[in-house]
Amino acid sequence: MSEAELLTLINDTLTRQDRVFEFWLSASFAVVISFFFIGDRAKKPAKLVIAFLYIASTSMLLLRWVGLGMIYVGASRELYDLGSIHNVSRATGLASASLHFIIFVSATVAVMCFIFFGKKLMGSSASST
Repeated sequence: MSEAELLTLINDTLTRQDRVFEFWLSASFAVVISFFFIGDRAKKPAKLVIAFLYIASTSMLLLRWVGLGMIYVGASRELYDLGSIHNVSRATGLASASLHFIIFVSATVAVMCFIFFGKKLMGSSASST
């Protein structure tokens, strides 16, 4: 691939990674808001189904995000091998990827806690709407 094609691939890959993360973040927020309003009225089987679907979709999106990351790494390595003057920082990419991964995992755990223990986490002053 040419240098221009590799730079375009890197840009497109990062854009797609951002979209995957933003979609997951929006879905997570939707689940939290839904259970904020539903509260304890949701029965345990419904909570289990929602939790399973949420974990399955999170896993799918995380795998897609990692796959895009592998494309990014390959393209940046090819760019480096070409001797490109465009510096694609590996340290910054690794730090960003690590933080995104930590957010994926920790927020998924937090959403699961909110689904099953939301009322207790919010305290007794929370009202059901």
